[in-house]
Amino acid sequence: MNLEQKQVLALVQTGELRRLYANTYYSLVDRLDEAGYLEESYVPGRYPGNFSRSTGAYVFLMIQTGRLDLAHRALRCVLDTMQRHALRRAPHVFGKPRRQPDGSIRQELDMVDQIDGTAHILSAYGELVLRDGGEALYEEYWPLMSQVMDIHSGQPYFFGDPNCRFPVRQLNLYLNTAFEHSRLERYWCCFDLLTQSFMGAALEKMAAVARRYRQIPQATRWEAQLAALRGGIARNLTVTEGGKTRYAEMRLPDSNAGELFPGVGWVCLSPVAAGWAALPQPVLDNTVSAVRRALWLPDPGGEGLFYLDKDSGDTPCRETIGKGLGWDMEAARQAGQWGHIAQLLAFLRQRHQAELYGECMFYRDGQWHSRDNGNAEQCIWWCWAMAKLRESLGLAKEPERAAVTTRPICTAAASIQTAAGG
Repeated sequence: MNLEQKQVLALVQTGELRRLYANTYYSLVDRLDEAGYLEESYVPGRYPGNFSRSTGAYVFLMIQTGRLDLAHRALRCVLDTMQRHALRRAPHVFGKPRRQPDGSIRQELDMVDQIDGTAHILSAYGELVLRDGGEALYEEYWPLMSQVMDIHSGQPYFFGDPNCRFPVRQLNLYLNTAFEHSRLERYWCCFDLLTQSFMGAALEKMAAVARRYRQIPQATRWEAQLAALRGGIARNLTVTEGGKTRYAEMRLPDSNAGELFPGVGWVCLSPVAAGWAALPQPVLDNTVSAVRRALWLPDPGGEGLFYLDKDSGDTPCRETIGKGLGWDMEAARQAGQWGHIAQLLAFLRQRHQAELYGECMFYRDGQWHSRDNGNAEQCIWWCWAMAKLRESLGLAKEPERAAVTTRPICTAAASIQTAAGG
């Protein structure tokens, strides 16, 4: 272990970071109810309901820490909701199932079509089926999930038709008409890297499941689309700067074949989270480097600290996003960049004051604040990166229960009608 690794090991074991990880991780473990329902926020009304995208991330976290029982329970809650309502895509958000006096189940749905959320669920399903104990998931849900995969393999989602003369139909990319972005805090209609990454992971895993269970026509079809997607990303979602190729954040559906968005942000790190990259590793390495050149900035509070701004723009946002810090930390771990990890952890140790990890941190009035502490999606991805980091350092992936200092109570919201993000 070199000096930088020892520095990271020491930081991970400081009281501040031990408490932050333990409080946040066990808030996620204990939040999952007996039916697998996962409320997004502790703050009443902030993001009410269970976000399918968060459940997909939850599965990846619990696989990493060895809690396959929780991974299965959480995923089944989404899949049972889809079957209960005869859905052919994952809901954006769903409410807690509530049994009525007549025996029926009442459950609210928010059906904004965010295909990256469906991609999270497809990838999580494929991952669990391919592991020991996945046979039951295959038997019970394969007819549904294979149909979902097929539905998302063509328009209005996948734009790939070599026989059409319009260039947009030859992009071989997925169009997300409601990509939930921190940029301007709105939905974007775009061909974004996050959606491509998680759909690529879903196609790869679902094709592997199909081959395992001798569903050869489906496997062949999805493998062909995976190859088309790789080519589409290479041609239409990359930028070459100074002789080095990197992934672009997104392509906007402007003009005939769309136009590349010029900025960089946390979205560019999404292949790290998805565990799937279309192109060789140097392209992702170049992407991570471009993100850090633009967004790894000196803390305005000084003390020699640095932070990762969430998105590029004319001026720094002076705001982080929780999963972005986690994805950046995991990219650094994979590359052996221990000095970068040490700087990132030092920032959190000094500036994150709340007991639960925040959706974001923002600098206002001369100090750092955090918002929506306990936000499921953001907490999940940071804990996922922390679990991987601890494993690399020879520590237990799960934190010690004894380090927990707060036990917030998370109550399922009665309504999801105001849900707009996560």
